[in-house]
Amino acid sequence: CRAADTAWGSRVRPRSRGQGRVHMEREANYAAVGAFHYVFRRQFLAISLSHDAPPAGLNVKLWDFLFYASFGFVVTSSVAIAGVLLVFCYLIVPSVAAMLYAEGIGRRLAIGWTMGTVVSALGIYLSVALDLPTGATMVCTFGLILILIIFLLRDVMWRYIYPNVI
Repeated sequence: CRAADTAWGSRVRPRSRGQGRVHMEREANYAAVGAFHYVFRRQFLAISLSHDAPPAGLNVKLWDFLFYASFGFVVTSSVAIAGVLLVFCYLIVPSVAAMLYAEGIGRRLAIGWTMGTVVSALGIYLSVALDLPTGATMVCTFGLILILIIFLLRDVMWRYIYPNVI
């Protein structure tokens, strides 16, 4: 692990003896949270899509709490592995790009997942090809791609923000 990786927040290290159990526990925790979100996806979507007028009988405060508690658990665990900057790049950049391009949940998920995968591959490639720290390269790649997307969509965004001006 390079010193610059740690300075930029990437704490991904090679496996050493005795850490197999820790990795398995972490993977089991992520799988449990994923299963929890899958089982209760209808409730989470209901409060997300109609927060002002939730369906009758749905306790919005309870489902908000459950979502944010599980989300906080995953973010906290992920920051311990990869660092703050990288985790928030993965959280923010694909979702912002997807919101700029699509309206529906399905399309936004497809765009976000595809963008996360493609930009990750590009960041890793650039890190290896240019011999740069992986964490910093990934963060910069996500940032540059988002700036590029915003630049390419500036006319669309301008019309969306100020529909009566143009």
